[in-house]
Amino acid sequence: MANANSLIEYDPRLFLFKALSELGELENVPTERIDELNRQIVAIMNKRSIMEPVDISKLSELQTVARDVVLRLNLGLEHGSKLNLIRARHLLLHNDMIRFYQIGNTLMTKLKRDVEAIQQRARLTIAESGMVQIGAHPESVMEIPLLSQMEEDFLSALMDEHLIIDEVVAVIESTREQAQPIEQFSQVEIADGLLKNLDFRLDCLQTLPLYLITKEKDLRYVESMEWSEDLAGKITCGMMVNLAIDGRRHFCVTFDNIRKFSENCIEAARVSEAIEEKLLAWLIEYLETHQATEAVIDYAYDYWMYWLNRLGRHLQKPIADSDVLRDWFIL
Repeated sequence: MANANSLIEYDPRLFLFKALSELGELENVPTERIDELNRQIVAIMNKRSIMEPVDISKLSELQTVARDVVLRLNLGLEHGSKLNLIRARHLLLHNDMIRFYQIGNTLMTKLKRDVEAIQQRARLTIAESGMVQIGAHPESVMEIPLLSQMEEDFLSALMDEHLIIDEVVAVIESTREQAQPIEQFSQVEIADGLLKNLDFRLDCLQTLPLYLITKEKDLRYVESMEWSEDLAGKITCGMMVNLAIDGRRHFCVTFDNIRKFSENCIEAARVSEAIEEKLLAWLIEYLETHQATEAVIDYAYDYWMYWLNRLGRHLQKPIADSDVLRDWFIL
């Protein structure tokens, strides 16, 4: 097995190494303490190598374990010190490294569990009877993703402990060209914030009368539904158009209703203020009636605003291509 000390790659960007460097430069800190901290890091690496299926004869696998340990230690120290170097030095003097590793490991484990929970929920399942509901169901004969492909990619990358976004948003519109390994607590906060938003979106969708979709049409036979891009967005846009035109809470739209919405509700590349206020007031009242939390209501407001803005820009142009509309609505 390679020397564990040689596997620890010094990374000046990491808060952990900055704190250790400053600690080593203090005159009142004995060198024995610095040596002990380094031995503890090596001990954690060795334990990880034993507990996980790692081929200790392969340097690359050992380097991966070493890097994972260092990143979790960094997360734990950043979380505990709130990025205050003075506090970080104090924590390092009076705590074993295992404590920071456990904190960092807990943070990553929670993120992954939240990802798995959302992946389980973020499906519209359809039973043989035609019943539609959110989440896995033993009698389902068809499952359609509710999230966009970019959001699915975000979840997949997060399971690999990588981040492909730079900020918390209502809807992911773009991702980084290269995924970044999660190595800082600020990245954990970004990932956690977006996971919460996705959870709030699913909570909001779950309050909607999805059984109405069954009455409108059987989604198993709707063209292109199996690979529908951003089904949650389609459900939202369809409901907003129908509410604005005739007050119906349905999700599937007709070409006639889209045309009426485009002609009567769009002004200067945006949904008219009166229609916008009407739809948002309905949304808030509906969610409050169904006892949604304040956090879900706040997110749902931002989510509907996002789609109202996009609809305003998209539907200002004459509607000519039905295939384009299928990217936005359930027809």
